[in-house]
Order: sequence, then structure tokens, then C-alpha cells
Amino acid sequence: MNKPMRKITALLAAFLLAASLLPAVALAAPAEAAIPDENLKNALIEAGVDKNGDGVVAVEELNSFSEPLILTNKGIADITGLEHCVNVTELDVSINSLTDVKPLEKLVKLVRLDIS
Repeated sequence: MNKPMRKITALLAAFLLAASLLPAVALAAPAEAAIPDENLKNALIEAGVDKNGDGVVAVEELNSFSEPLILTNKGIADITGLEHCVNVTELDVSINSLTDVKPLEKLVKLVRLDIS
């Protein structure tokens, strides 16, 4: 095989390999948010955060959510996961059993917060 033909064969092989990987990349599930509190996860789904309805709260869904997030009296003890709600301007987690609000530190767009 001559040099130009080897080069074409190598390029074709690389293209075929890359093309065969595309479906796997396209079908990869979005990264699920780490939400250890099942009550929080269920409350987020109930609030409409799970936009695609797959029962999974993805980091991307939390990042893009910008509606008021009302999670009052849901039996939530751990709000880990809410740190991804960077576009939320209103958050109500009152009447829950919260002991740590550190996950809210990055929510700089909040204009209303109720943690009573």
C-alpha cells in the first residue's frame, strides 16, 4: 500500500471510530444531582424541577430552574443539592428540619429566602 493510500485508510478508520462513539455520547444520561434527602428529591420533582419527567433530578435541570422554589413543610432535613439552583431567586424551605444551610451559599440570585 502506498503512502497516500495508508493515510486515507488511517483517516477513514479514525472517522469510523469517532462516528461509532457518537450514539453513546448522545444517549448518555445527564448527571444526576447528589440529593441524599429523599424528601427533598421528591419535593423538587413535585415542584417541576424534573423537566423531562424521568424521575431523576439532574444537575442541569437544577442549574436552569429559575421559578420560585416553594418547599414548605416537606419533611426535609438535608438541603444538599440545592447548591445547583443558581438561578432561583425565591426559595422557601420553612417548616422543615434543617440543621445546615451551607448549600445555599452559592445562590447569589436569591432575593427572597425563608428558612424559618
